[in-house]
Amino acid sequence: MTPPLTLNCEADLLKTRGAQDWATKAGLEKARWKGLVWNLSFFDKTSSLAEIVNEDDLSQKRYYIVDIDGDVTPCVYGADVVEALVQKAGLKLTKDNVSDYLSFYLGFTRGQAGRVLVIQNVDDLILREELTLITRRNLQALITPFHVQSETKVEGCFLITDKLFKALASIDAHGSVMLQPLEILADTLPVQDQALSA
Repeated sequence: MTPPLTLNCEADLLKTRGAQDWATKAGLEKARWKGLVWNLSFFDKTSSLAEIVNEDDLSQKRYYIVDIDGDVTPCVYGADVVEALVQKAGLKLTKDNVSDYLSFYLGFTRGQAGRVLVIQNVDDLILREELTLITRRNLQALITPFHVQSETKVEGCFLITDKLFKALASIDAHGSVMLQPLEILADTLPVQDQALSA
């Protein structure tokens, strides 16, 4: 199962009716939907992101929908989708919201090596097997939460394939993100294949 998107800004709980409204806007079938909605302060125009799940679907597949000034776009995976949203809504990055934009961007894009996961805690790692207590503690000591350096630069920990590394993320004027690796923290981690697919 794909890990849920995690943003630092506060999410509002969508009750069944509100979640169904989002599903209808996105052209999804009528069902027992539940979900969360975030206000996206990193866009210039008034924007919201909804994450909805059909309660009767055993796979618990998540659907993401962005509303920019009433224009609804279902989010699919790809850098071009996020960059099109940036063109439509404009980017308004600050030190307070740049980490949310980075999580949003990485949540919906795939690099040459595949999906990049933001790791801010050892529990963010989705592994095939349980780690020993000593390994967990050692990994947690290496993992650091985001450190915002400016409105366009964030240092943090990321997972690509089976490698956990520290990197500096830089965001350009078009909303593209470039990761500059600083240090490999761990490799050959027993990561679940589903965590890196979407």
